[in-house]
Amino acid sequence: MKIITKDVAFIQKKDIVYLLKSSIKIPEFLYLRMLSEVEDISNKYEFVKFSERGEIKFLKNMDWIIDYKKYKKSLKDIFK
Repeated sequence: MKIITKDVAFIQKKDIVYLLKSSIKIPEFLYLRMLSEVEDISNKYEFVKFSERGEIKFLKNMDWIIDYKKYKKSLKDIFK
């Protein structure tokens, strides 16, 4: 799951691990940062904060990661 705002992106560790194992090309600066963030995966649902403009832009475009805002809105629509 991801939470994206104008200034920050929060991504769950489980999604970072999946992204690292995928064939998606990740910019080197972000790849190295992600590797360091998932050294301890004891809580795979923990969020990692990314605040660099390039990081946010790249992660925002990962459509396969569930966007919390869209998920929350769809739940409200279901339970109207």
